[in-house]
Amino acid sequence: GSEAGRPSEWFTDNVSDRTSTSSTDLSGAATLGIHLSRNWMLFAGVGSAVRTPDASELFADRFPASKGQLSAEFVGNPDLKPERSTQFDLGFDGSYSVVNLQGNVFVRNIADYITLEPTDLEKKLPMSPDVVYQYVNGEAFYWGLEASAGILLTRSWTLNLRTDYLWGEDRALDEPAFAVMPWRGSAGLRYDMPNRRFHGEAIFRVAGRQDRVSSSRGETPTDGWVTGDLRFGWKFTDPVLLRFGIQNVGDRQVVNHLNSKNPFTGEQIAEPGRILYVNLGFSF
Repeated sequence: GSEAGRPSEWFTDNVSDRTSTSSTDLSGAATLGIHLSRNWMLFAGVGSAVRTPDASELFADRFPASKGQLSAEFVGNPDLKPERSTQFDLGFDGSYSVVNLQGNVFVRNIADYITLEPTDLEKKLPMSPDVVYQYVNGEAFYWGLEASAGILLTRSWTLNLRTDYLWGEDRALDEPAFAVMPWRGSAGLRYDMPNRRFHGEAIFRVAGRQDRVSSSRGETPTDGWVTGDLRFGWKFTDPVLLRFGIQNVGDRQVVNHLNSKNPFTGEQIAEPGRILYVNLGFSF
């Protein structure tokens, strides 16, 4: 046990007797945009942001995960340094005839990256997995891209395309970065009534197989998947919009790479399946 606001006796005996930490950090960003023509713009950006470790990352005493990928217990580290993320972006935004295009590529380096590593510390709860993880500082490098296109096929029909990809490397542990989504893409065909009172859209979504996984932290490869959605909107009065639709129309078995695992079977928990939804929005 421990007093409120104080690390436990086990923590001070086995991890650290440090009971407080502080830091003063500066973050900032800047973007430069250049108009190449009336319809095309090129932009570049650079930014550096600091994230200070939270209370759990600093002082958790074998705190079990609730919504994380790892069904395990985690131990804090009072010696953690704030992580600093520095990113460079290069992108464009423009249109040509009936096509609107957007794209962006970026590189990001994270110094003192706050991540996890397995330990030989004893677990707290008998039903927890045997391996206890601790927060540590490391270094990570990422690059990624995002691109989208909107194509006006007719006055009422629009084709929307989107894709994104992220690659990450944990340089301290010499393996792929933890919790990186695979390549994803989507294609949607949207219909708008001439008076814009009603719209409907069919969306085809796809995700690639994720083979770049962090094995030391329990990640396993996941298969790619394909799903389809239908969504609609009806503005039956000016301030009121009714939205309704179906997600995963085919009720496909889909496992998101970031989903947590069943602590007893070790299998990742699948997405809910087919979802029907209705919501009502008011503007004023």
